[in-house]
Parts: sequence; structure tokens; C-alpha cells
Amino acid sequence: MSDLPKALTARKEALLSHINTCYLTILDLEQAEERYVSELQIQCNGPESEYIFDTTLNNQVGRAELHETRTQIYDHALIHGGLMASLRQIDAPLAAQLNAPVFRTMLKRFGQLRREVDEYLAERGAVLERNMIHVDNNGVLMAKITKAFNFTAGF
Repeated sequence: MSDLPKALTARKEALLSHINTCYLTILDLEQAEERYVSELQIQCNGPESEYIFDTTLNNQVGRAELHETRTQIYDHALIHGGLMASLRQIDAPLAAQLNAPVFRTMLKRFGQLRREVDEYLAERGAVLERNMIHVDNNGVLMAKITKAFNFTAGF
């Protein structure tokens, strides 16, 4: 019986190590994602106006690289979600605390993907047709986020 707390402590420490590694990887990938997104943003009307996602057919390579980076982020988010589920069984308050930053960024990212899809779908003709791959890619990524995080429960 006395080994149970030691075993749980060892498991918790191992989980925390994996969670930290996964989180740091996500942070690194997010920096790359931010660079790609900033390259794919255009200003609407003048220097004081908002930026929107450039849905023209320019920079298809950048969009492919953005998708690959996001795929890696979401794959790590799935791993992170699994690790958090395991930690939640041992220490739910700590799991909630450690999951909060990733949860918030994934929620924000989900909104960004949704806006991009809406902007792609607002196009017409050949532009819309050529961008449907990006609509589909974003749909896959949104499904990954939904699988890894329970927006209703907040984790």
C-alpha cells in the first residue's frame, strides 16, 4: 500500500515531463504559425483598417507550409489532451491549471480557422475552386481541435 503514493507520484512526474515537452513544442510551432499567418494577412482599407486573411491565389506555397505547421500543432495538441486526461485522474486541479493556456490558444485558433474558411467561401469562381483544398484542410484541423478539447467543459 505504501508504494501506491510513490507510484502515483512517479507517474505524475513522468506525465508532467511529457506535458512540458509537448507544450514547449507547441509554443515553438505557434511561432512559426504566426509568421505564416502574418505573411498571409492583408490590410483592408488603409493603414488604420483591420487585417483579413488573403484568399487570393497568391502564396499557395505559404498556405501549404502553414497547413503543415498547423497539422503538427494539432497533432501535439492531441497528445497534450491525452496527457491531460491522464493527469486529470491523478490531480484534476493541476491538470486544469496546466491545460488552460493550451485550451485558450486552441479556442482562439479554432476561431481563426473558422474565419479563414468563411473568407475562402466568400470568394467565387476559380478562386473559390482553387481554395477549396484550404477549406477542407481547415475543416480537418478544426476536427482535430474538437477531438482534443472539450469546449463545453472548458478543457
